[in-house]
Amino acid sequence: MIAEVDRQMHRLDVTDLNRWGLFDDQTRLEIKWPTYIESSSIICKASYRSDWQGGTIDFRFNNGLPDNDVDIEITPCHFGGNRKWFICPMQVSDKCHYRVRILYFDTDWFGCMECCRLTYKSKRVNLRNALYASLAALDRAEAASQTIRSLRIKRHRGKLTKKHQAASKKYQKALDSIRRTDL
Repeated sequence: MIAEVDRQMHRLDVTDLNRWGLFDDQTRLEIKWPTYIESSSIICKASYRSDWQGGTIDFRFNNGLPDNDVDIEITPCHFGGNRKWFICPMQVSDKCHYRVRILYFDTDWFGCMECCRLTYKSKRVNLRNALYASLAALDRAEAASQTIRSLRIKRHRGKLTKKHQAASKKYQKALDSIRRTDL
């Protein structure tokens, strides 16, 4: 069986391997990842050896890439059945060996998101949006500060004028907005 994996990021999901039958009676699976060069692709032959706690998947590549062995851990589900997990084989950091559902192919090794130094696109977009929100709040604070400085009459009969109070409130609100932003 040949399985096509997402073109954008070379990733491998343990549930896809289960759906493609690698953990059943079928002992071999051929996985094909398209590359950015139109005529070439990475072809990987996977085979599964099991034991009572999990097993190991042997990945053998066609184009001279190093072979990878990835351990599988099996955990029981609360309502019966079991769930299979990859154990991250990359070991970039001492704290890895995470139990993950998806492994990513980083040049010539499989690894989890942390070892491959990947982040979700939504997290990067939110950081950019937070930066824009902070800059907009900074502009609002500067405009309110400019308004306060330009007032001819700041106090009347010992009290702040309504214009001064409104500008001060806008300034404080903008500063609070900047403080709340996580950058």
